[in-house]
Amino acid sequence: MMSLKFANEVFGWTRALALVTGLAFAGLSSAAEVPVPESLVAPGAVAESAVIFARGSQIYRCEPDPVAPGSGKWVFQAPEADLFQDAAFTKLMGRHYDGPTWEAFDGSKVAGKSRASVPSASPKAIPQLLLDALPTPSSGVFQGVSFIQRLDTKGGVAQDVACGKGLLGTQLRVPYTAAYVFYK
Repeated sequence: MMSLKFANEVFGWTRALALVTGLAFAGLSSAAEVPVPESLVAPGAVAESAVIFARGSQIYRCEPDPVAPGSGKWVFQAPEADLFQDAAFTKLMGRHYDGPTWEAFDGSKVAGKSRASVPSASPKAIPQLLLDALPTPSSGVFQGVSFIQRLDTKGGVAQDVACGKGLLGTQLRVPYTAAYVFYK
């Protein structure tokens, strides 16, 4: 398998993301290559600092649809997920929440601002992202992070649930998983 640095430098559009055995939830059972579209490659001379796996929910709220009076539409509110050091979701290391923010149990955290988005391979999966990191002053796993990628997304889209007048104001939690790659 080619190195991540080589793939990013030479091809720019793909990288090898080593996923350990145990990705049954994501439909993978061993190491796999996850393609990264060119627009999601972290720019500049940055080095990968961590690959962290999330399992949780994308939270939506049923709000009035201004285009279709009397009906509603699901509007994204926030993510809520546990963060794991491993793809088997056994080594809990933090949480992911509104901001979006990633916070580790070591006290470090980083927020992100979307820079680029590409649809996932599945229409029922949230898009893959490249985010600019907005770090907070702290030491730990998220210290010095400059970019974040959200890759290998599964689920998280509120497309098969009706949002009618009777549901206005209610929340919907849609399960999802993703791999987050942090760069310094």
